[in-house]
Amino acid sequence: MSAALRLEEPLEDVLLDLNVELGSCYTMKCRGDWPWLVNRRGRLFVDLLAALYDMTDGWVAGLRLVALTLRSRPGRAKVELRNPVQNARDFRAYFNREVLASLSSGEVDAMTRLAAAPRFDEALCTALFGADAGQGLLERLRRDNVFLISIEGAERGSWYRFHALFRDLLEERFAELPGAERQRTHSALGESFGRRKQLREAVHHCVAAGEVERAADWLGQYAQALFLNGELRRLVRAVAELPRTVLLSRVPLRLWLAWSHLCYRHLGACHQSLEELKATLPRNDENGQHHLALLEASLALQEDDTEEAERLLLPLDAMAPARDAILAGGRRNILGWFHTQRGDFALARQRLAGPHYLLESGEPLLDSAFGVLVGECLQGFSYLKEGDMRQAERALRETLRKSESELGPFCEAAANAAGFLGAVLYEIDELHGLRTLLEPRMDLIERAGLPDALICAAVMRSRLYQSEGSFQEALADVDRLEEIAHRRGLDRMLVVALAERTSVHLMTGDVQAAEDAVAQLRFTALRQAGRTSAAAIEVGWYSASGRATWLAAMRRDQEALDVLQPLISAGAFEQQLQARAQLVARAAVLQGRLKREREALVAIAQAWRIAQRMGLVRSLLDLGEEVLALGERASREGLLDEATRFHLERVTQQARQRESRMPPPLPKHEPLSEREIAIVKALAAALPNKRIGQALGISPETVKWHLKNVYSKLGVYGRDGAVARARHLGYVDPSS
Repeated sequence: MSAALRLEEPLEDVLLDLNVELGSCYTMKCRGDWPWLVNRRGRLFVDLLAALYDMTDGWVAGLRLVALTLRSRPGRAKVELRNPVQNARDFRAYFNREVLASLSSGEVDAMTRLAAAPRFDEALCTALFGADAGQGLLERLRRDNVFLISIEGAERGSWYRFHALFRDLLEERFAELPGAERQRTHSALGESFGRRKQLREAVHHCVAAGEVERAADWLGQYAQALFLNGELRRLVRAVAELPRTVLLSRVPLRLWLAWSHLCYRHLGACHQSLEELKATLPRNDENGQHHLALLEASLALQEDDTEEAERLLLPLDAMAPARDAILAGGRRNILGWFHTQRGDFALARQRLAGPHYLLESGEPLLDSAFGVLVGECLQGFSYLKEGDMRQAERALRETLRKSESELGPFCEAAANAAGFLGAVLYEIDELHGLRTLLEPRMDLIERAGLPDALICAAVMRSRLYQSEGSFQEALADVDRLEEIAHRRGLDRMLVVALAERTSVHLMTGDVQAAEDAVAQLRFTALRQAGRTSAAAIEVGWYSASGRATWLAAMRRDQEALDVLQPLISAGAFEQQLQARAQLVARAAVLQGRLKREREALVAIAQAWRIAQRMGLVRSLLDLGEEVLALGERASREGLLDEATRFHLERVTQQARQRESRMPPPLPKHEPLSEREIAIVKALAAALPNKRIGQALGISPETVKWHLKNVYSKLGVYGRDGAVARARHLGYVDPSS
């Protein structure tokens, strides 16, 4: 309830008569929009009113007391509102006179102890006062509505809290109780919260009672379950309540905290935790040392440091078969991911095809990075990385179905399966299915997906927008991927984003921006010069590929071919057949432009044979008409077998159908709201979603939601169409 707002007008007169505004404030607050109040009073007044509403929980008397407090300081041009106003003398006097005076001393004492907890229910009252007294107190509070507020979302309305201003007064009284009484209260609250796995509250109250070892015991009892159930936020918050000296003495807690840092992508904090563990973990703690090895390898792969991961393979391989499902499943998944990054796809799938490890309960470990479903995601990813779209689609669709069925739509396995499957759907040209898959899941993939899953999802949605001509939206996804890459320090993710940026700028004719992106690609590649890791090799590949794309667009064909040829002959992508098919096809196009007919036809025949075997469509189709024309000439020359000719004909037919398909006629448009008009004007100024959100004071996701409504109302499919239609309808100045 913090606020620090200034208003260039006398506020106290307004606050003394706020019945209408208060009701409107509540309505608009729930709806998330404030048009009536903004028009009447202005944005600054509405922001101040919202802060007052939050500060007083909508209590009209509280607002009047604020007004009286301000009136006692007349003549001020600026009014500043801060937290101390809620502890003003008038508030205490009101509660003492109107509320506490009507209660017995026993009830006041009980409420004072109850206020030590930010929320409470009948069981908590029973733990503090006994069954009869606890139930009687809560019934009295409910019956007389003694500033008792039901917590929204609580099951059956069973959790409550005191009004914040009232609780402030009770907390002051609690601080004046004898130390032994406060200790007993906190101890009872800690036990009650602990038995119900409310760990943050349990740890807080145990520490307040001086029972720090008991607090650590509660965490040790439930930390693993919280981690495996994906409740990392609860785990991290609970650990934060524990004194550091106690945490350092509890190795299992430190391990789970390090895993949580890794899962949250707090990589700096994870490094610090690992250094502390390596310095203090006993060498004879075999279980702890195995966890430490898994943590180090996982962190190395999250940071694309496959050289460090390879160094850690020896202790991982030497690890004895573990009964611990977490260690066994984690070892399996990490080794599978590593071999996939190395291009050893068969070995990766062999590692990932191990047994379903069982928890102590006898249930298979499904969830988390250690679970079997993430392992199945990685198997699908190995097919995708290899270029086998048919196998990848089958594996990833099934894994996504199982993940969402067994664990729900927001689990880690579902995030990864959806991200990887997005790349498959784009490749096989199922664009409608791609949109349906990614649109509701992008936030989940960014939050819970592996780096490769995020790369797949962001790039494929960008290409979906490119195929519709919505280039600003395509760049918005690239911007976001680039931002995440910088934040996490991932050069491989960064060069993927920069290579995609190069292509989008070339499509829109912005040659200078494309050249700038290529320069950034070369600079990033220099950082990886001399390294031999799989990630460093990919950085070099994307840097060269982006430069070749730019050179080809400038019709500097021989230079572009000179960049691509070393990539083809090096054999680094011999096993990654999707990448190889693209490389060879691009080289064929350049050979054709240079009038080297035979070389062009031989190369394009090789590319189309790979495409047929792996089920590739967009990898070649996106390279343009020249790839189709060369393929048809190779077919006439007898360079394609029957299966490859059929695949070529099917892809060519898809391309022709897309070109001939006309968009449906524009419907009679539905009027745009003021907010939607503002967004359309921002589109006309070529602002990306992030800038639009900053200008209008809303989030980028809210901008996307409004854009969907705008497109639907205008009957268009992207930004460019929306701007053109808005100009035609008079929403935007035609000269803008």
